[in-house]
Amino acid sequence: MTSEGEGPPSDDGAADLRPEDERRLHPAWVLTRTVAVLRGLVPALIGLAVGLREWALPAGVVLVVLVILLRIAEWRVTKYAVVDGGLRLRSGILARRERVVPASRISALDTSRGLVQRAFGLVSLEVQTAGGGKHAELKLDALTYEEAERLRAALGHAARTATAPEPQAPTQPRPAFAPPAPGPPPVYAATGRQLVIAALTGPQLGLVGVLVASLFSQLGDAVPDSVTDRVGDELSGADAMTIVVLVVVGILFAAAVSVVGTVLAFAEFTVVRDERRLRVRRGLITERTGTIPLDRIHGVRIVEGLLRRPLGYATVQVEVAGYRGDDEITRTLVPLVHRRDLPALLERMLPEVPWPAGPLTPPPPRARRRYWTIPVLLSVVPTVAAAVALPGAWSLAAILIPPLGLALGDARFRGAGWSLGPETLAVRHQLLARTTLLSLARRAQHVDVRDQPFQRRADLATFDVVLATGRHGAVRHLDAGVADLLQRTVASRTSRNPSPVVRRKGSLDSAAPPE
Repeated sequence: MTSEGEGPPSDDGAADLRPEDERRLHPAWVLTRTVAVLRGLVPALIGLAVGLREWALPAGVVLVVLVILLRIAEWRVTKYAVVDGGLRLRSGILARRERVVPASRISALDTSRGLVQRAFGLVSLEVQTAGGGKHAELKLDALTYEEAERLRAALGHAARTATAPEPQAPTQPRPAFAPPAPGPPPVYAATGRQLVIAALTGPQLGLVGVLVASLFSQLGDAVPDSVTDRVGDELSGADAMTIVVLVVVGILFAAAVSVVGTVLAFAEFTVVRDERRLRVRRGLITERTGTIPLDRIHGVRIVEGLLRRPLGYATVQVEVAGYRGDDEITRTLVPLVHRRDLPALLERMLPEVPWPAGPLTPPPPRARRRYWTIPVLLSVVPTVAAAVALPGAWSLAAILIPPLGLALGDARFRGAGWSLGPETLAVRHQLLARTTLLSLARRAQHVDVRDQPFQRRADLATFDVVLATGRHGAVRHLDAGVADLLQRTVASRTSRNPSPVVRRKGSLDSAAPPE
């Protein structure tokens, strides 16, 4: 590690930079960081206002000024530069920190911009590496769009554009945000109708309902007891129509909140493909642009939710090795698409992951009752509880629970299946949502075959494939011979490791020696 201005290169071969080679972030970084810090100091400011009273305003001003001065000092010592093809960042006021990320290790350069950044025409550049985990290796929070594109080009991640942008005369006023130069047309763009359907049929609708109910419960604790008692008396004397209206109002409110949240997260959602990567853009208030290297895509996951499946809609998630985003929003490649449009969409977006040529092969018919067993057994406890707890004739409704468990098990049987093509392994399972994993067989991390005593009696087994992302896809109760054949075939197709880890209960794990 060498300090700024020293002549000889360091031991790792990275030459030191001249002061003019390093650049600072945009001065608006001071404002964005000050706002972020003050947002975290809101409880302290409230404490000052309550405790100091007439001295609260001067103390608050001193605190804000101190924060601003510290951010200015931090901005002055924070510098970045491209060093021998890698990105170098120096920061720290007292404890100096220096980090270099080699360009060869950079898997993606993502950008985002919030409201303050939009006002100044800035973006935040996030440097992703294959082993970076959930968070970016480096983050430059205040760059002009032109500077972000310069860094992309210097680090080998320039966007493939159809025409070069014309230089802007210095005398012309710069727009608040310079859009990217014209490039390939998007292979997918979400419409407003799709976003509304996604909001009303997605799992977040139930979560919003729970949060709304929890909020009203918390508000009830803050409301005086007299008001709570009066509301309780009114509701206890309400007729059935009033209760129905209140329930409908609550559902409509939850739906409205879900729609707003979905629009904020996925507005202007587009996917553009170039020669080396996919670029995913989304967000209304905070706009995010993520890059997904094509050579790191191991497969896609198609999720048909409980409410979406009857309507024929699905969500497509991407399986990317070494990408920081492991939450559902970050993994989303297509927020909503009709099932009939899926093959053509994936052919345009990811021809490297071919759609199965024919229908998936279901488990053998003798496996059907194995799918019934667990849901029916699990329905015994709620059946007995309902029969005891429900009054009078309502207790007879408890006999409907076991048939519901049987129907759930049969739906799981009909939803399961597998297919193995020249490139793609497809496995599908169903609980409430139906999930289909299309993975590149050669990218399998390991393949497992498991069998339980009751499965062995029927010569059945569970097949499970695990990707480098740590996520997996499984099909239960396949014919044991079919599961073994799938395991051997997938293992033989792995390109980098001809014998990936294969597991079978009662046998030792095996793996090829490292290359």
